[in-house]
Amino acid sequence: MKVEYSIVIPIYNSEASLTELLERIHSTMQSIHVTFEVVCVNDCSQDRSWAKLKTLKKKYFNTLKIVSLSKNFGQHSALFCGFTYAKGGYVLTIDDDLQHAPEDIPLLIEKAKNAGVEVVYGISKEKKGNLRKFFSWLWKFSAKFIDNGLGKGSAFRMINSRVKNAIIKHPQGIIFIDEIIQWHTHAIGFVKISHYPRKYGQSNYSSYGLFKFITNVSFNYSTVPLRLMSLAGGLISCFTFLLGLWFIFKKIYFGVEVKGFTALIVTILFSSSLLLMGIGLLGRYLNQIFILLNNKPSFSVSEEEL
Repeated sequence: MKVEYSIVIPIYNSEASLTELLERIHSTMQSIHVTFEVVCVNDCSQDRSWAKLKTLKKKYFNTLKIVSLSKNFGQHSALFCGFTYAKGGYVLTIDDDLQHAPEDIPLLIEKAKNAGVEVVYGISKEKKGNLRKFFSWLWKFSAKFIDNGLGKGSAFRMINSRVKNAIIKHPQGIIFIDEIIQWHTHAIGFVKISHYPRKYGQSNYSSYGLFKFITNVSFNYSTVPLRLMSLAGGLISCFTFLLGLWFIFKKIYFGVEVKGFTALIVTILFSSSLLLMGIGLLGRYLNQIFILLNNKPSFSVSEEEL
């Protein structure tokens, strides 16, 4: 039987929410009379999520596929793994925390059909802490105004099979689904959805984790750090050049002796630190090239039940 929709869910420490999540997904998809499958990828959870998935597999044996990764690879790598198992003409992704309602899935489907787009994002107003809100704003600002990105998106998305197949073929050790999507299509739509407080547990994305994620994506999918470094070098060069002209002017026209051993040392140390920072940035890029050339996989499966 041909599968119309595949729903891929990255699972991490969500034992408490899995039963309700899968019940609501099945109820929603059955109510709109479509063929579907659910692919749950356990990203090496520390709780009993995998055991819970095995139990739920017995109940939804016709529609549920479960996969367990050998270590924690991250949300986007888990999604990438799920894409390799998805057989539907469209692939939907949704988080495991029930902050996005499965009942909103028909909104994405309707938008894709009526707007003729290849990708649809469900957009909502999410309430976050001040630090997480700042990092999220920083990332979206950088993506939109520095790296020509969309500047918005979410984990609740739907993509067609063409884009999904293109993502699977993407040779990248560190995966960021949204950036890869933008490489393969500009036919992207958005639809407003609801957002709900997390019902069980706490977010697995800390402020540090979000900062680390932004850093990894910046080095793997853009040249923003190098461009910022070049900009800083240019500005400092202009400043020091003008400062030198000012000292020469004072010496020639006013006979002022230019003193300042301390200022000289500070200038040398500052310029040296910039050089070391630049070498470090280049080292990060060389490291990513090394990983890519060695064909380091983005995930490794330890167990599956299909």
